[in-house]
Amino acid sequence: VALPTAEFRQAISGDVTAALRKLGTAGWVEVRDFKVSLTPTGRKFAASLVRAHRLWERYLTERASYKPDHVHESAERAEHWLDEEGRRRLEERLGKPEVDPHGSRIPAEDDGKEARP
Repeated sequence: VALPTAEFRQAISGDVTAALRKLGTAGWVEVRDFKVSLTPTGRKFAASLVRAHRLWERYLTERASYKPDHVHESAERAEHWLDEEGRRRLEERLGKPEVDPHGSRIPAEDDGKEARP
């Protein structure tokens, strides 16, 4: 089904508004003057997802012999079920790596705990 441009924009706008409302209720984002920013809680949560994602990518390439270009989808799923203890154990098992298989920095567990200007 194709929607006219105006209807499409309205549908997308409603979805974005609903998503932002949900994130705001969870305490993860703040919306002021049409600007969206992460709260300290949102920063911590986002950093933990990035950390889990990158650690899992590293695990798959080092321990499961995946090619670096074949790990993203699995990491997208794993980042949501790895809790703090799981991330800590994975980091230990991997020898506390600083970067993922793509060369991106793996955030420390305490990244995002303090609000940044």
